[in-house]
This record gives sequence, C-alpha cells and structure tokens, in this order.
Amino acid sequence: MCIKKTGTKLKIITFVHYYIPGYKGGGSIRTIEAMVECLSDKFEFYIITKDRDSGDRTAYKKIPVNSWNKVGRAKVFYASKDYLTLCNIAKIIKNTSCDLIYLNSFFDFSFTVKPLILSKIFSAQSKPVVLAPRGEFSEGALRIKKAKKWLYIKTVSLFKLYGGCVFQASTFIEAEEIKAGFFKHMPGKDAPDLLIATDLNIVAKNNPLDRKISESEVGTRLKVCFLSRISPKKNLDFALKVLSKINSQIRFSIYGPIDSKTYWNECEKLMQVLPGNILVEYKGTVEHSNVVSTISDYDLFFLPTLGENFGHVFLESFVAGVPVLTSDRTPWRDLGEYQVGWDVSLDRPDEFVKIIEKYAFMGQGERQKISRNCIKYATKTGNDRAVVESNIALFLKAFEGKKNT
Repeated sequence: MCIKKTGTKLKIITFVHYYIPGYKGGGSIRTIEAMVECLSDKFEFYIITKDRDSGDRTAYKKIPVNSWNKVGRAKVFYASKDYLTLCNIAKIIKNTSCDLIYLNSFFDFSFTVKPLILSKIFSAQSKPVVLAPRGEFSEGALRIKKAKKWLYIKTVSLFKLYGGCVFQASTFIEAEEIKAGFFKHMPGKDAPDLLIATDLNIVAKNNPLDRKISESEVGTRLKVCFLSRISPKKNLDFALKVLSKINSQIRFSIYGPIDSKTYWNECEKLMQVLPGNILVEYKGTVEHSNVVSTISDYDLFFLPTLGENFGHVFLESFVAGVPVLTSDRTPWRDLGEYQVGWDVSLDRPDEFVKIIEKYAFMGQGERQKISRNCIKYATKTGNDRAVVESNIALFLKAFEGKKNT
C-alpha cells in the first residue's frame, strides 16, 4: 500500500520498540504518544512498533498485525517479529513517502540498526535521521552489559553507521552523556549533530488532581511506593537497603514489570531480611491510565534510579501530589528548592534514610503544603510551550540540514 503525500506537513516515520496500547515498555511510549498529540498540526506521524507489549508472548487482541492502523492522530504499523526483515522495512519506508526517520534507541537491532543499514545501502535516496538514545548513554545504563556495549560502539564508530544522524538529547545532562559515551569515538567531521529537545508529556494536562491529606493519615505507617520496571537500572535493591536502616513504620509497595528475574530474585532476598517495621509487597504492573491514581494513594514516591533521560513517572508523581525521593542522576534536579521532593547522590545512602525518617514524622500541614507544591510544579513543568517549540525545531532543523547537503 503506497501512502500519498498530503498537504504541506512533513511526514515522520517513527521506529519505536513499544507503543500504545502497551504500557510496560518504558517512557518512550509516553513520549511518542505526547509527540503525536502535541505536534500533529505540524507533522504527520507514521509509527512502526512491535505487535505486543514488553514481556508479552502474544500480540495485542483485536489489532490488525502487519498493516496500518489509525491510532489517535497517527497511523501505526504493529509488526510481528518475523515481519521485520530488511526487505519489509525498506518497503514500509518507501511506501510512506516519508520526509524524515525518527529512531528511539541507539542499540535496538530491529528498530534502529536495520533502518540505519538501509539508509547506508540506499544513500542516494536516504532520508534525514533523528535518533533519540532515551538515556542509553547514562552512566548507570552503560554499566549494564558494559563490555558488549563498548564493543558495539567501537564497531559502529569504525564503520560510521550513525554518521549523518541528528542526535536528540532531552537535557543538557544527556547531551554531555552522549558526547562522552559515543561522540568521543567519532571526533571532528565524523561526529553527528546534537540538538536538545525535552521529552513531551501530556500527563499534567490530562490528570489534574487536588490531593487532600487528612489528619488520620499522619502518624500512621508511612506509605511509600516504587513504580517502574524491575531492572538493575532502576535500583530497587538500593531502595530496599535504605529501608533496612529505617526505624519508622513503613509500608513499601512495589509496582512494575519484572524485566530481569535474576535481579528480582536478588531483591526478594533483601526483602526477606527487612526488619519487622518495614512491610513490603509486590503489587504487579499498572496500566498507564492508572499510574497517577495509584501513586496518589501513597505519601512518598521512592525511585533511586541509576539514570534517566527524562523520567515520565516523576512528573506523574508530581501530578498526583506526591513528593519524589530519587537520585541526582535524572533531569529532575533541585527538588528541595521547589519543595516537591529530594534528589540525592547515591553515594550518600544515609541521607536517604534521614529524609524518609524526617518525612515519616512530618505533620499534616507540612505534607499538604508539599503536595500542593507538587501539583503546581507539575502544571508549570508539563505545560511549557518552549518544550513543544524545541521539538518542532528539532525536526525542522534535521530536515533542512539534510535538504541543504
């Protein structure tokens, strides 16, 4: 099926490993969903994704596979594993008559490497490529399978596979991580371009809350939650070690898909030796539509991640009126200054302990003030027009740059 060019909008074909209705595949789902909603007046989006959610063995029900589907303001192609051959990907790119290719991982073989190989093979007809690593160059992320990733980076640098791409960083912090993790291997004229455009998010627009904290909630067991993928990068084991040093009464609820069973087994061992004042429970996965309401049932959101390029779940916690306790390895910095939470170095585990102990004894008035600060902070941050404009500029600059070469 050949899709004809319409109007004056640029056509962007987006490769992303998971997309809606999936919800277990990480923040890139939320980013692309928000991008479609916020930027469809300027661009047409054609999305290529897997036919199932992260960890699922079966495809989505009632969704036609290996064909185009109208999903919101985008057209989505849910591809089966066997369909994603070089030949079929080439056909998809050709038939969409796209103006630009948007990739959402550096290491993903089917959804990044294959489109890049095709771009090199058909260099005369190649389209501009924007690539968002989505935090894959953070120190914590690169530490996982370090030797394998280092070898891959050295190999693709040698063959200049990513040459000509425009890299997207969500923050200045991620920009420096990309430079240190990849660009240093392609110095001078071989280095790709790098632009900063913060991840879009519509949660603050669609989920306004006004959380009321009653006196009865204060002085009882502090309710703390962790909501993310269960993987080494999210650092659940660190959270459990911190809680093992807490003297206050804590109920710790863990939500999220188990990405690594080996890592989960290690965490379970830590749970088994927690003191009696810490009650811990694993409560499974949460559909994205229920994330804000789920977090709103808690007093504190605790996610000491090893690194995030954005961290949509932090904004969702602020929308829920719940303060965040996290590491200093995310874009959500100086939270104490805004009185919406705390960002602490992972080298200071005792500081995490002190914060939780202090919050456990905080009065109703102080907690209510912090909760309202969180909601105001989410509204201001989530509805920043400059973020939308930076994403528009990202695609226009990549397209104009390719056109003028």
